[in-house]
Amino acid sequence: MTAPRRKRAALVAGLSAALAGGAVAIGVALRHESGERAPTAAPAVAAAKPYAVCLKTAFPLIKGADKKCYDPAGLDALEDQPVLGAASAAETVALSSPTDASSPTKDASTCREYNQLTDEGWYAMTSREMRREDYFKRACGALALLRRAKAPEVTYFADGELTEEDVRSAAAHARFLIGPAGTPAPEPVIEKGAGESWRIATGDQIAILQPIAHADFDDDGRGDMLVFVAMRIEGGTAAASRLGLLQKSADGGPVTFEAEE
Repeated sequence: MTAPRRKRAALVAGLSAALAGGAVAIGVALRHESGERAPTAAPAVAAAKPYAVCLKTAFPLIKGADKKCYDPAGLDALEDQPVLGAASAAETVALSSPTDASSPTKDASTCREYNQLTDEGWYAMTSREMRREDYFKRACGALALLRRAKAPEVTYFADGELTEEDVRSAAAHARFLIGPAGTPAPEPVIEKGAGESWRIATGDQIAILQPIAHADFDDDGRGDMLVFVAMRIEGGTAAASRLGLLQKSADGGPVTFEAEE
């Protein structure tokens, strides 16, 4: 056997032994006999950039939720910010043990604390704490929706904004009013409010509809509008609020409201 053939045979034998013993690393580049470098595997495609959902206004239920875009890490940071209640003051809710009513309550002041405790079964026992818990349900529910946000494939909200007709249609569907359903009400007067908000006046009742973000929140490919609605009766103390999605499935079609409880 000639020297070149002996050299090739030794190389083949060595590679066979290495493969059998699992000693050859994946991705090692070999050279052809011509001396050219053999092709290597294509580099992995970079992961898609996480979707950033943009708030249309400062969110009134969580401290620090400003009018800007948030990626998943930014939304995660908001879970550690205080939940805000009346007059934008920081709120705390005292939750009771799911197994021992005599145990001391545990306080939650952020969505992370509230979610951890409620996941373990802790709950608001008294009517006072239930009222405070409403702030947490709305704030933390909104954060959960923002985490699900995706870029819409299509939207019927022009430029991702609300028009007067959109708001009028939503008010007719949802009745943003305090009081029992079915109570006759006059035609609402719709006016553009400060910033992105809309004022809906129905008799002596006022509702302020505040758009929070436009995105696909329910994974149907269509753009939705996450909104917060604060309602009050002029000259009285009664007040209420609702968080939910405005949805529109066609150009010129009706706008419906799906409340988030």
